[in-house]
Amino acid sequence: MALKTKYSLGQTTTTSTSTSSTTTSTTSTTSTTTICCDPLVLCTTTTANPLPPCVNPIDFIFDIINKFSITNGICFKDSIKEVLDNGFITNDCNVCCPDCTYVLADVITFLKYADAVLNLNGSLPPLGAVEKTGSNASDIDCCLNNFGFSGLSENLELVGFETCCNNFNQCVYNIIQHFADNNCETGPTGITNLAQIIKRLLTWDGDINSHGGIVEQGAFDGNSQLCLILENFIKFSDDPCFVEAFFDLLTTGLVIECFDGQVFIGSIDLYLDIIGPSST
Repeated sequence: MALKTKYSLGQTTTTSTSTSSTTTSTTSTTSTTTICCDPLVLCTTTTANPLPPCVNPIDFIFDIINKFSITNGICFKDSIKEVLDNGFITNDCNVCCPDCTYVLADVITFLKYADAVLNLNGSLPPLGAVEKTGSNASDIDCCLNNFGFSGLSENLELVGFETCCNNFNQCVYNIIQHFADNNCETGPTGITNLAQIIKRLLTWDGDINSHGGIVEQGAFDGNSQLCLILENFIKFSDDPCFVEAFFDLLTTGLVIECFDGQVFIGSIDLYLDIIGPSST
């Protein structure tokens, strides 16, 4: 899918040995199976000179959020929306691609994306709107898992989605367990105990003005990224009870998509602004 980029979305600063582009390098989790970007366009790769393991873009963007927080002297929570709303486009061949367009959000934020991009009226999505970008893209079906909106999965079956990612439920449980282990009781307005935290994460009341539930479209090598997101929150957050920060991430929404040999990472609002009205 060719994004009609209107902005210079991000300036990164350090070096990479696998490509001449400027990117931010990290020492975080790598993958050996998902091929990054478009190596035929950007990277010289042979049997004698294979691509190195690529950096998961979840690790990539959390590292940037953390550096932004430190550089600007603001808390980690407040850095999340700021960084995602500015977004990044990188052509670093060290950054992995998702199996297809990756989206993480709560239900109402995901529906904003779905209404614009997926055409949830029973028709097929716009050509390329859910581009399969993994190393075995032709063999991969986009998948979707969620808590909070049973009708969402039913609608998406009409446009070729499947429920997959066997570890999705386990990762959501791990997030809840972390909040319980740390005696977390507060979060966004109205949340005053763990039961309300769990309810906000697992359910949505159907009100278009309220947030709740969790939706994950796409995967990396068939795996949910929620466990990795939890690890990054534990690693970087200045508050062990990062309930509000986690819900801010879901409210903002996260999109990761590979296109034209590049990787886009940003918020749902920014993504929809860039692709423009032609996607609807």
